[in-house]
This record gives sequence, structure tokens and C-alpha cells, in this order.
Amino acid sequence: MTKKIIIIGIFGFCSFLLFAQENDVLFQALKEELNYEMEEMKAKEYSPYYMEFRARELNILSVSTLNGSVVDETKTVRRIFKPSIRIGDYTFDNTHQLENTFGTFPIDYSVVREPFLPIDDNKAAIKFKIWQNTNQLYQNAIIEYREKLEAMKNKEKPKVADFSKEEPQKYYEEKLGTEQTNINLDEWVNTLVKMDSVFSMAENYYWGGSSITFTHGRDIFVSSEGSEVVQNFTFCSLSINGFLKLENNEVFPFAESFNVLHPSDLPDEESLLRIIAEKATIMEKISKAEKSEPYTGPAILSPEATGVFFHEIFGHRIEGHRLNDMYDSKTFKKKIGEAVLPSNFSVISDPTREEYNGIKLIGHYKYDDQGMKAQKVINVENGILKQFLMSRKPVEEFEHSNGHGRGDILSEAVSRQSNLFITVENGLSDDKLRKRLIKECKKQGKKYGYYFKTVSGGFTNTMMFSPDYFNILPIEVYRVYTDKRPDELVRGVNLIGTPLMMFSEILAAGQIYSVFSGICGAESGSLPVTTIAPAILVNKIETQNKMSVKPDWPILPPPTSK
Repeated sequence: MTKKIIIIGIFGFCSFLLFAQENDVLFQALKEELNYEMEEMKAKEYSPYYMEFRARELNILSVSTLNGSVVDETKTVRRIFKPSIRIGDYTFDNTHQLENTFGTFPIDYSVVREPFLPIDDNKAAIKFKIWQNTNQLYQNAIIEYREKLEAMKNKEKPKVADFSKEEPQKYYEEKLGTEQTNINLDEWVNTLVKMDSVFSMAENYYWGGSSITFTHGRDIFVSSEGSEVVQNFTFCSLSINGFLKLENNEVFPFAESFNVLHPSDLPDEESLLRIIAEKATIMEKISKAEKSEPYTGPAILSPEATGVFFHEIFGHRIEGHRLNDMYDSKTFKKKIGEAVLPSNFSVISDPTREEYNGIKLIGHYKYDDQGMKAQKVINVENGILKQFLMSRKPVEEFEHSNGHGRGDILSEAVSRQSNLFITVENGLSDDKLRKRLIKECKKQGKKYGYYFKTVSGGFTNTMMFSPDYFNILPIEVYRVYTDKRPDELVRGVNLIGTPLMMFSEILAAGQIYSVFSGICGAESGSLPVTTIAPAILVNKIETQNKMSVKPDWPILPPPTSK
């Protein structure tokens, strides 16, 4: 009897899912129009060997405050469409990257002028807009393909294919329920106003504001290979930004943000206000702290700082598509099987992980933006480089995707980071890490080392036509003295360097891991990512001073409240 109930239950679920698919107007319109257009173009001189349609349904709710008053409340509904057309074959097609193009600005043939679809479920209107966009894109693809064919005359056949052959995937999620998409904006307005009020108590406060944005919707992917992937998403960002005016008329910025999957994942109001109050106090202290001088020597990076450090200087350099770019520095291209980190370090990219120690990870997804199933990838094992992050753009020795083809809805997907785990065997306690720092400082004749506690983000360059560098943007930084003086807060510190040199200087790591979530911007748009890392001790880091900004402050004082 139990088996019958299970079988009936499964059958009922499958029937419901099939019903949901058949009544999903946007999904059906995309499928039908793709099949129609592929069939019609078979007879053309330049018929596509591959097409994909991506669509994103967006529902955006946002509220912003400034100095404790609401200045904007927005509710937006959109459907955005992104087609891709490939002419030629998997080995060579219209997307092929030509050599010797330095200094030129090639036309981006993948762009469509009007990417928005009707937001109502009028299938005929949706199909018309799809047809309109793909017709334009098809003409562009033909021009692009002809140009590439002409450029490749009398040249050797490419060693690496332009597109990988993969098994089609099928996955469907029914639409989110109201309990997953509702947000009480009135309650959040009250919270934002309170956040502004807490921050405005800071000395030298000039202005500040808060905002919350909650986005939910659906990503739909269909391809001529037979892939059909429909999945939901949610994302919420809460932030407070402001400025302090220093005595010397410098502007001192303040920013704190929380990036989570859903508003329910944010701290409660009491916790938020406590966090903002603590941050405001720290920012006051930093604004009055001594300005740092350029420094080289030992330093400890907190787990948060380590996460940003690895994201910038390691994560972007294992994104496989860069290895096909003739102008990329290709830091690790020839290092598969070689040691790139200390032997007790491992690095894993795992978008299949939904949480870590109860914290939901925003770099999680089930299928990437090329319709490929997410995969756990071991990038470094015991210090040895094993694998790159791969989209459907092959590189030498790696011919297939490992589920890391990502891009926002207006960009072509390339290999990008997801959840980056840095794990270390035999980590040291915080006390031992600090003692080791002081020991290294004395060994190098330094009066102090640095402790980087919090950071706002960072950026990096991987191209050969400028130095292969990184820049981490710290917020809360301390000098750790060797003579037992209390740690001293300093300001104006930027952490800079080159990747291979920094990796060679790592001496040890801590035992406590933290989660750092943020938005990563690169060539395929802004995407949510997460890094999980411990603190690290570095034998030698380099810092430079931050630029000081003295704006033209208003001549008149601000109006009074009377």
C-alpha cells in the first residue's frame, strides 16, 4: 500500500509540473519561436548550427531614504530577452576571437537594441518581439561570420574549439509562491529611517541614506540542442551610505551593505541598528586616526579580507575563458599540476552548496546561464592547481563546461566564480597567528605589522598591456606593535601587489572561517558571489596611501529643522 501511495504521489506531482509547464506562456513562447526560427533558417546560406534564448522575469521592489526621509519607492516589473546565434560549427563560428586586434574596438554583434518583452501573457506579442530581436541578431551574426572567415584565410585551423558539445539539460521549477515574494515595505521604511538616525549621530556627520532592494523572478533558458531550464531566483540588498566631513575639509565615506537571498535572511531590526551604531563609532574613530604611510612587511588578513583577497587575485585568474585571450596575462595557464599555494591550502568552487554554518550562500545556483548543471570544482588540492572554472568556451586541455558559465541577462555568459571555499589544514589559533606576526616583524626589523580587519571590496587587472596587479580596499586597519603597545587604528591604507609574489609570501592561516558575500563585476556583468575563508598571515605585503578628496563644499550651511 505504501508503494502505491508513493507511486500515485510521484505521478500526481509530475502531472502538476507538466500542467505548470504547459501553462507557462513565456516558456512556451520561447520554445515555440526557437523551434520555428531554427527550422526556417535551415534553408539559408548561413544557417545557425546553434541558437539559445534566455529570458528573465524581474520583479523589483526598492525603497531609499536620505537623512531619515523616503526619497524613492519603486516597483518594477520587466521581462528581458537575450538571444544568442552561432553560425559555422562548434570548431569555428562567428564568436571566434581574432588575434592582433589590440587597440581596436570591434563591434559587439551580440547586442540587441530593444531587449524588453511584453510583461503580459500575450503569446503572439511575445513571439513578435522575440522574432524582431533575433532577426536583427541573425543579420549581425552573418556579417560577423563573414568577417571572421575573411580574417582566417590562409591561417591555421584553430587549436581550440569556439563552443563545447554538451548533453542537453531539462529542469523546471514552478513559480514562487507569495510567501517567497512578499515584503512589507512599510516596515522596512521604518527600519531605514531608524538606520539613518543612528548613523546621523556620528560626529562630523554630513549626510547619509539607506536603501533596500528585493528582486525576485525566473530565468528561462531554451536551446536548439534541446536544453530547457527554468529556475527561480531571489536576491536582496540592504545598504547604508554616507559621508563625514573632516576638520581639514576632506570627505570621509561610510558604507555598509548586506547581500542575501531573501529579506528574511537579514539581521532583525535590533541587530541591524546595533551593527550600524558599532560601524558609525568605528568610522568616527577611523576619521580621526593617523594617516598611514606606505609600508612593506608582515600582516594578518582577517577571514573577510582573505575572502576578498582570494576572490580578486586568485578567483579571476582561474576563470578559464581568459586563457583564450591573447592579451590576458594567463597567470596560471601553464601551472596545472604545479604548486601555486602552500601545501596545506586547497581551493574549491562549489555553486551546489546552499549554505555554510547556517548562512545561505548567494553564489549558489542549480544551473548556470548556459543551461549547464552546476558542479563542484576542485581548483587547488594541497597547493597543486588542478582545474579552471569553465563555461562552454573550451581551452587547451579542458574541452567541457563545469557549470560556471555565468552572465547577467544582457551579457554573453563566460566562466565566472560562484562559491569559493579556501580551506587550510593545521590552521593556527588567533593568538598563535598574532604571535607569529610579531615574530616575523622582529625578524624583519619592523616596529609593527598590520591587521586588516574589514574591507569594502577590491579590483584586479589580468591583462598584459598593464601591470598584473590587485588592489584591496580596506576599511578597518590596525598597526600591531612588537613592543606590546595597544593596537593602533590607522586610515588611508590600500593593499596592493602582484598575485604570484603574494601567494609565495603566505606563511600560515587561522582556524576560524567567515563568509563574505558581494557583487562581482566583470565582462559578463554583475553577479552574486560568496567566499569562505580563514585569516592568513603574509610574510610581506605592500600598501599605498588612499587618495584624499576635498570637494567644493556648499557655501551656505544646511537649512535648519525649524
